Amino acid sequence: MGAWVLVQNFASESCEASPNGTRLATFTTTAVQGKGDPHSGVSRTMQAGNPAVVTFAYQAGAIGITDAETCTLTESFVPESGASYRVAFSQNGSMCRVAVLRDVAGKYEPVTTAKQVRPACVNQING
Repeated sequence: MGAWVLVQNFASESCEASPNGTRLATFTTTAVQGKGDPHSGVSRTMQAGNPAVVTFAYQAGAIGITDAETCTLTESFVPESGASYRVAFSQNGSMCRVAVLRDVAGKYEPVTTAKQVRPACVNQING
């Protein structure tokens, strides 16, 4: 079994569904249903002035069938008009990290107002 990362967005920190849909991207280590996934990221436009609530759900292995490593993190930040951001996910085993970075003159700097949402938002049904 390969690993996958599901990237979702929500309308608020209380995990309300986004009116534009929840799924932002899915990244896998193997082709899924004959489709390859991008591994260099995807671009999405987020509305300035409103919280951007982004979840990364990671799984390697098959729960109940093989050993599995999982983690789910949700980060929230408020994008500013005209700014460009990068929300970067990294994992090592079952340890995950999400960094919210802002492009400042071609250099990515941490967004100090970004915060982790607990419990994490995730839509396992249709997200």
